[in-house]
Amino acid sequence: MMVQTRTSISSRYSRGFTLLEVLLAMFVFVTAVLALVEAINLGGLASVESRMGRHVHDRMNALLLEATRQPKAIRPDVPFDQLELNVEENGVKYHLKSERLQMKNAEGVDIPELYEVKVRAVWSDAGQPQQAEASTWVWPPLYLPPNQM
Repeated sequence: MMVQTRTSISSRYSRGFTLLEVLLAMFVFVTAVLALVEAINLGGLASVESRMGRHVHDRMNALLLEATRQPKAIRPDVPFDQLELNVEENGVKYHLKSERLQMKNAEGVDIPELYEVKVRAVWSDAGQPQQAEASTWVWPPLYLPPNQM
């Protein structure tokens, strides 16, 4: 005796994926890959910007140290209160300037030879103008050799 089974059309095609399911899966995969590539790219850009900012701040600190510790090495012909310097390195423009500070001590007496040294850096990062500033106070006699005071 032979039993006949009926197979419907829907059960014959239900074993595989439809074209719509494959396209949907590919869309999800491509979207995930693009998001990952974008995240990696943004991470790289942030790293480069951070490195550039750190480099600029390090150079500004070096310029401040040079100007406050050895001002005659930078511009031997200029008095400290007229010290001004422009430097351009690696696409960054640095402007250094010293100004006399008008300060009085607790007794109301002027403090002589006290200066503020400022450095400003200007550069372009990803097409956007950037700038940073740093300053310090200095009393030049502090760094003179003992026999020159």
